[in-house]
Amino acid sequence: DGSGNIVYSGGVLQKASGSNDQRLGSLGYLNPDFTFGFGNKFTYKNLSLSFQFDGRIGGKIYDYNYYATMQGGTDIQTVQGVIGAARLKEWQSTNQGTNAPTPSLLGNEFGPGVQIASGTPTFQNGVISNIGSLTFAPNTTSALVQSYLTGNLKANFDEYFMIDRSFVKLREVVLSYTMDLPKWGHGLIKSASFSLVGKNLLYFAKRKDFDIDQYPSGFNASDLSVGGVAANGALQSSSTRKFGFNINLSF
Repeated sequence: DGSGNIVYSGGVLQKASGSNDQRLGSLGYLNPDFTFGFGNKFTYKNLSLSFQFDGRIGGKIYDYNYYATMQGGTDIQTVQGVIGAARLKEWQSTNQGTNAPTPSLLGNEFGPGVQIASGTPTFQNGVISNIGSLTFAPNTTSALVQSYLTGNLKANFDEYFMIDRSFVKLREVVLSYTMDLPKWGHGLIKSASFSLVGKNLLYFAKRKDFDIDQYPSGFNASDLSVGGVAANGALQSSSTRKFGFNINLSF
């Protein structure tokens, strides 16, 4: 509404409708504002330690894992805050599953919001275009958590699942020890080094349910279908740590 409150209809989010476009337009840009990298190597006698940090800052990406786990009720947010409290209250109202749940979610994590008291909204580019002719009242209608997550939020609001594409990784750490072997094998092998290698040891991002670095394309909205397309990074895997051991021989 004009004061920045979220508008609800029947306890769920007010959906833009009509021929004058439900589409809000661009929800963000995939490209980062800048990328960076930093590496260094320290050596003391026969020991050396090298490392590399890198990352991207800025940009938006569609998180299909976020979408799917919210839809399925397995995301941590579905058991925290007002959504988690409403979910527990609804389960308790079923009397161990013998009764239908009582709707308990009023609004969402951003507050109860408002509902339209009088007037009919019209929409242009995804926003209410006649807001001055409408009157609003506090939202007093509760909804089922499942109805809100799977029937409303999932189906109608891609922007909820757009996340910051920024990330920082400790890409690699290598700890090495080098041995001089001038007499071993009649001088055939001059030196040998043994290294412990770790990759992706640290990963910093606002959401870590998938590897933003590994799946850079995100949501391809070419057909404007809601929920993403499997061919465009759906159900991505998270970042994984890797450890290795290297032996290098110099002849």
